[in-house]
Amino acid sequence: MTVSGASATAFAPASVGNVAVGFDVLGLSVTALGDRVRAVRRPEPGVAIRSVAGVVHDLPLVAERNTAGMAVLAMQRSLDLPFGFDLDIEKGIPLGSGLGGSAASAVAPSPMMRTTKGSLVRTAGGHSTNWRKL
Repeated sequence: MTVSGASATAFAPASVGNVAVGFDVLGLSVTALGDRVRAVRRPEPGVAIRSVAGVVHDLPLVAERNTAGMAVLAMQRSLDLPFGFDLDIEKGIPLGSGLGGSAASAVAPSPMMRTTKGSLVRTAGGHSTNWRKL
């Protein structure tokens, strides 16, 4: 993850959750493939997806219909933040590949929301599930 002022970029690797028949509890990440999401803090509340590029480029630009947008929007709303985020999504995981592309897009913004610099959103206890206001 890289943080620069009011923006941050994070990578979420592809994943395989069914390694062997009958052993769905075994999984692994595939760091050769993944999604990269850039979030830029903006003064207005809400989430706007500015672009989707990479191996998939025709995903919804409406935050409520995009897994990355939905995750950040849920955080923004649950904290009642007075500011919002613009997202740029670079898809590195093909649709329908079974490599967790939807999940990667949803979790990629998570570490950005817990930056220690306070440039985006800081979390209590260091976990992105423990969001708090700046």
